[in-house]
Amino acid sequence: MDNQSKDSDEYQVRHPILDVMGKILLNVTITGLLLGFGFWLLLASNMGPAYLPNIMDGALDMWIRFSMIGIAAIIWIVSPIWFLWSSARFGYDSYHGYQASKCIK
Repeated sequence: MDNQSKDSDEYQVRHPILDVMGKILLNVTITGLLLGFGFWLLLASNMGPAYLPNIMDGALDMWIRFSMIGIAAIIWIVSPIWFLWSSARFGYDSYHGYQASKCIK
């Protein structure tokens, strides 16, 4: 009844490079999308006239623009940190899994 875990283990033994490449490609894609969204927020914060000119005589516009710039900056700072952290953690786990499978055989 436990055929799926057997197949999964066999796949990981036979194709470890595909697992690593898939994880790295997924991390790069997610990081790229996050950085692109941060760039879009930065551009959107500087687009056009006042967002809500009739509310607070246009003073709310400054808060909206600075909030968008702040969120973009946070995304740009956190995305590379997340990418490096998740890649290092995945590499560490893969290395220890490889060492454990090497010792078992």
